[in-house]
Amino acid sequence: MCIHSTFEIRLGFGKGTGLHPTVIRNVVQPLTDYISRAKRVRVRRGVRAVDVGRRVLSGLVKGGSVWAESFLFAGTSALLLLVAGLFPAYWYLSFIALAPFLFRMIRADVMEALRLGFFLGLAYFSVLLVDALLPAPFAALPKILGGTLLFSLFGMSVGLARRKWGFNPFIVALLWVVFELGLIKLGLVHGFFESASLSSPFLHGLAALFGFLIISVVIVLAASILALALETAIKLVGARRRIVTAGRSTWVSDPTSYIYRQKFYLVPDGRGPPAPSLFFA
Repeated sequence: MCIHSTFEIRLGFGKGTGLHPTVIRNVVQPLTDYISRAKRVRVRRGVRAVDVGRRVLSGLVKGGSVWAESFLFAGTSALLLLVAGLFPAYWYLSFIALAPFLFRMIRADVMEALRLGFFLGLAYFSVLLVDALLPAPFAALPKILGGTLLFSLFGMSVGLARRKWGFNPFIVALLWVVFELGLIKLGLVHGFFESASLSSPFLHGLAALFGFLIISVVIVLAASILALALETAIKLVGARRRIVTAGRSTWVSDPTSYIYRQKFYLVPDGRGPPAPSLFFA
């Protein structure tokens, strides 16, 4: 319903053609006030709608980027696992296969850890069973869904353990062994690192002495340590480039001498601009 603010009322009282003061007071003024309020309300609602739309769009873009990053890290680990498992000549990729997944897991909260596990399981089992989807979809889909669910539970368990005890490679390796043993008992996989145990005499000897699960412990432990080392190296590089402000002085890293120097600004009374003076701590 559209209300026009431009209108004309012609009532004759006596000899004049203008409006009677009573009509102006009781009819015209309330109507103009109502129109002004309606316009202000519409403007405010329009501004609020635009603001809400911008916030929703920003949230969707941000959420989409987070999901894309999770899929990138988890998908990379799934691809490396598949290559190491399907092509025995590349068995050594098993030691770095889970490194991208675990590297992202170091900073992930519980929900992102669950999402990482979901993407890892979905990508791995979808590619592994892609040849069985068309001829036997009712046999392949339960395996894909079951494996994805268990991978999601593994990711969530790692996220919960990280929140309570921090990122511990030994805890991650132990959780992986429990998770892999469950997948083997359900018949979803025969083992993730069979090619590594068969291709390496050292790993084959370990498997003969302590069982095949010791191979998973060694490989996941190596990948966890690698991910933790990368995270630590990135933090150290970032700390060297960071400028930490402490009060009025500033600590600046000097990459050439591997020391920190503190910058002071001496401002004499009645002088010009401050002259910097450097003192090494």
